[in-house]
Amino acid sequence: MTCARILSTTAVLAVVLLAGCSEPPPPPQPPEADPSTRIDLSTGSLIGYRSEGVRVWKGIPYAAAPVGELRWKAPRPAEAWQGEREAVEFGNRCVQFGSPLGGAAPEEYGLVIGSEDCLFLNVYAPENLPRDDARAVMLWIHGGGNTIGSSNSYDFTDLVRNEGVVAVSINYRMGPFGWFAHEALAAQGEQPEDRSANFAVLDMVQALRWVQDNIGAFGGDPERVTIFGESAGGTDVFALLLAPQARGLFHRAIAQSGTLGTQSLDWSRSGSESGGHSMEQLWREQFAGAPQGDDAAALASWMRGLDAEALMMSYLRGGEPGARNFNPPRIIGDGIVLPEDGMTAGFTRGDHHRVPIISGATRDEMKLFMALDPEHADIWFGGLQIFARDETLYELHARYTSSAWKAQSVDDLAAALQSDIWTYRFDWDEEASLLFTDFSQIFGAAHAFEIPFITGEFRLGSLTDIIFTDENRERARTLSRQMQGYWAEFARSGAPADGGAGHPLWKPWSEEDEDENEDEGNGNGNGNGGNMLILDSSADGGVRMASSELSSIRLLDELASDPGFADEVQRCAVLDSVLGWMRPLTLEGPEADTRQQYQRWNGGSCSEAPRSQVR
Repeated sequence: MTCARILSTTAVLAVVLLAGCSEPPPPPQPPEADPSTRIDLSTGSLIGYRSEGVRVWKGIPYAAAPVGELRWKAPRPAEAWQGEREAVEFGNRCVQFGSPLGGAAPEEYGLVIGSEDCLFLNVYAPENLPRDDARAVMLWIHGGGNTIGSSNSYDFTDLVRNEGVVAVSINYRMGPFGWFAHEALAAQGEQPEDRSANFAVLDMVQALRWVQDNIGAFGGDPERVTIFGESAGGTDVFALLLAPQARGLFHRAIAQSGTLGTQSLDWSRSGSESGGHSMEQLWREQFAGAPQGDDAAALASWMRGLDAEALMMSYLRGGEPGARNFNPPRIIGDGIVLPEDGMTAGFTRGDHHRVPIISGATRDEMKLFMALDPEHADIWFGGLQIFARDETLYELHARYTSSAWKAQSVDDLAAALQSDIWTYRFDWDEEASLLFTDFSQIFGAAHAFEIPFITGEFRLGSLTDIIFTDENRERARTLSRQMQGYWAEFARSGAPADGGAGHPLWKPWSEEDEDENEDEGNGNGNGNGGNMLILDSSADGGVRMASSELSSIRLLDELASDPGFADEVQRCAVLDSVLGWMRPLTLEGPEADTRQQYQRWNGGSCSEAPRSQVR
């Protein structure tokens, strides 16, 4: 009997029992190394283990530890080791604030955890591959706002067993260790990439180089490498599509709920939370031993020697320490790895690598964040009961902000690229009701809820038994197999095709079709735009093609005329959130003021809005 079914028996015991059911299990014992999994690489020998028909190797170093003089430098190749290395446990997590959304244990919440020595990857491969049967490779980039999370939270055993691909998951430097800009550091660079500000993106490039050099030993095909990631991982997929250093290292790309936001180099150097002063100036005031004068080498060495925890704390923007109040630079237009004028401009010019792309979003992206935000919802009993403070405004805010997310990174992008891109929207929303909370309404098809359908591991933390129940689990499993089929076929052939026998053909965005599509989208488009695959279970229409072109400009048109808002204060509050997702280029050019541009839609009723620092 599941926890959710127990809870349905009595309201009195609900909170107590679910709290008990949601306690994290004790950490499992490391699996036993299996000598038959030995792999010989140029850096040394590895021994992994076997799990449910899949061979697994964890904690493989793909680069030298970026510590000491290698902090804020491009990654260097991994160092060799002596003898056999047991690869049965994940490597260190990268430095971050402990967070439940990042997979941290409760006792770690709000603390600085992890290590700078964290550039490890994991490989999952089918059993006993013939030597002449190299399999498509899928490299996973985890999400977490590029500030939290690790590869440790994802298990690709089910995907590999079902689809016969080789899966790789990686850690990468995050927060100020992954993205940082300073003239003194650039001046001391030993190679051109050291002058970048996007060290985390270069970590991903190094992981792809490792794959090219080594994946054949695991049965993978280095000529069929797909990068895929969700949220910040999807954003990093977009970054790799534009990074010249990544050219030729991968052959397809899947961005799940990625965004195209890019911070300017000047803004990153100034430090948004330091009152307009550079972080170096702030550190000089906070930490002893700063060198005097203009000796760039001495300054760079001093900054590389700063304590990691103290450095993390310097980026807090007020409030309790933790990921929620942490705001370091991320995704910087440095002119070396990424275009100075931002990723949107780079795609618009056609600067990206010409590989097949899948880009998609969940229908209700923002509901995950809104449900956890006291401004939008009342949260009781640790999240076991969640109530929208204003149900109508909750739905309007979720609809427009979620649509803005999709408009920029899916529809606007697809309309600009036209060819070799497939788009989707994930609509599954069959969560259970518990006492007085209907979680299918509170969460819907929320951000990150598609990940379990790709991995095949139906876990979403303490809410697992509310999200996945006895009633919906079989349908969810069926949808998972369909989605795994589409993703894996895309990795194998460069086109997602039908995801398995009897499933709908996933047509590319720009393919002409005389027949009308079955679905008109969710009402946010005009019904005659590009092709989009709806991913849903049989209880809600199943997997099907739809027609939807949800451009940013069309979305603003709808927002201006929507009669559902109680007053203009509500409308303008939602506008502020929507504009946070839209770069001015998507409206009328890189110099356009989004607030001024909006006046021609709403007649000037919103006076001033905060200027986003994100391009």
